[in-house]
Amino acid sequence: MKWFLSCTAGILAIGMAGCGFVERKGVDTATPLLSHTVDNMMRLKSARLAESGLPSQILLISALVEFTPNNPRLLTIASQAYASYGLMKEDADPNYASEIYQIGKEYGFRALKQNGKFEKGLKEGKKPHEMVSYFGKNDVSTLFWAAMNWGQYINMHKSDPKALVEIPGVIAFMGRCIELDETYYYGGPHLFFAAYYAGLPPIMGGGAKKSIESFKKSIQVSNGKFLLPYVFYARYYTTLVKREDLFEKTLQKVLDTPSSVLPEAYLANEISKSKARFYLEHKELYF
Repeated sequence: MKWFLSCTAGILAIGMAGCGFVERKGVDTATPLLSHTVDNMMRLKSARLAESGLPSQILLISALVEFTPNNPRLLTIASQAYASYGLMKEDADPNYASEIYQIGKEYGFRALKQNGKFEKGLKEGKKPHEMVSYFGKNDVSTLFWAAMNWGQYINMHKSDPKALVEIPGVIAFMGRCIELDETYYYGGPHLFFAAYYAGLPPIMGGGAKKSIESFKKSIQVSNGKFLLPYVFYARYYTTLVKREDLFEKTLQKVLDTPSSVLPEAYLANEISKSKARFYLEHKELYF
């Protein structure tokens, strides 16, 4: 119900925005409501319900962004919404998820460009990874969601050299997040590196040892209540070390753990369960 009321408030804000002089004020007023909408969405107890309702909410957010195209908070909310939806769709419909992540990355970069030094640097030809020092603790959420979309997009285009050359930017963004707030989104930056290290041999700076260290750090942030690290652990680490038994055991642990163990991330835990079921049903793809 809270989710519905927040959406309704946002829709009313659009109506306000059509009244000339209150355009920007209407959308600015709606921004905190949309932020609460995303928070409330994460408490939803049905991944299926969220998956069916999130597209309309994303359209709402996208429409509001165009009224205040330089609102960094709203752009970050959009980036987060797209990343969340991409996570829901990437297993069953990777091509669609790829499109979603690309749009989410664009919103994230639009938010980052509100930093004048960063925008100027891009125009001068500097690479994103050369400018992460321009961002401080207040920018962690924007850096994280931009990098999340960016990284997931690259992960789905590993055979594309144009995508792979952008990896340093993602690494720099997530590394900066760890420097500023390693606990953000239940240790999300550590979770990113855990999966990243699992995909690289030790000679290239990755490997099982570095991967498991990052997984442990991510899990510790929520005391094991945030289930997505376990799903990624099964998907990336156990397949790396060829432990089919551990793959099954870990995913079953996810399925057996109540999503309510972390109420504020109920939906994320439900999504984790959906991914766990998918991986178990398609185990032959990973071993």
